[in-house]
Order: sequence, then structure tokens, then C-alpha cells
Amino acid sequence: MKKSLIALALLAPLSASACITGHWVQEVSNGGGIITLENSAVLKVNPSQQYITSIWLPTDELIICPKGGSIFSVIDKNDTGSDQVITKLLDGGL
Repeated sequence: MKKSLIALALLAPLSASACITGHWVQEVSNGGGIITLENSAVLKVNPSQQYITSIWLPTDELIICPKGGSIFSVIDKNDTGSDQVITKLLDGGL
């Protein structure tokens, strides 16, 4: 049991560090369906979650976590609700 807890403690920072910070919203378009970042990367938002991103504002800071391939989980750091939004990278790089 003790070894398991130590292993989990060591793994936690690794998974958190896999997320990307330092990006922010440049533009929200298509009713929250498309998010353009400051570096011109374009993310397509899961249609069932566009109600969340439709109220994101330019300069809102994001936490972006890879989920596999071109799929990313995105959290608006400025949103106290911290809803995770599933997106697909359409253009650009992160």
C-alpha cells in the first residue's frame, strides 16, 4: 500500500505537466464552435459544449491537455466553474 501511494505521488506531477499553459483566446466564433488562439491555432469545440465556450472572452487564459492525436481538453483559467471542453485541433500548433 505504501509503495502504491509513493508511486501515485510521483506520477501526479508528470500528468499535470503534460498540460500546456501560456495560450489565450484570440477569438470565439461560430457560436462558440471555433476557438482561435493567440498563436493562430484553431480549435473546433465539441457541439454539446459550445454553450460553455460561447461566453469565453479574448485574452482568457487556457489550460490545454492532450487527450490523444488532435484531441485536447481545454479549461478556461478565468472561469471559476473550470468546465473541461473537448476540442479538436484544426489548424496550427500548440
